[in-house]
Amino acid sequence: MQQWLRQARTLLEKADEDLHAAEALLNAEKVSDELWGFHAQQAVEKLLKGLLSYRRVAFPFTHNLSELIELTKNAGRSLPDELGTLSDLTPYAAELRYGFLDPQKSRSLDRNAILTRIKALRAFVHSNLDPADSGAG
Repeated sequence: MQQWLRQARTLLEKADEDLHAAEALLNAEKVSDELWGFHAQQAVEKLLKGLLSYRRVAFPFTHNLSELIELTKNAGRSLPDELGTLSDLTPYAAELRYGFLDPQKSRSLDRNAILTRIKALRAFVHSNLDPADSGAG
């Protein structure tokens, strides 16, 4: 199996794990937006990196979702406009999770709306894969 395809499959599998965590924690009152947002951000990041890997596009070590979205656009796979707002999750990668930003300055997350957009992103990514290569549906 080619390195790019193997990397893409691994990233997409890990994205699904973060997506499942976000789903499981969706209505958990004792789970902060920072923790929930971390899993949501990680799912988006890994989905984008999985698509880039599949397209054989090198990407930097970054958690910046805007940068990854721009790379997918440059690779000829522009995201639908409504998915571009997922870049708002970038601060949840590390800054809020590890206390580098003031959580009081962050706005409350609409978890249901975000989860819906992440699932739409997942569908978009998988629609850009050859079914024989996607590993999972």
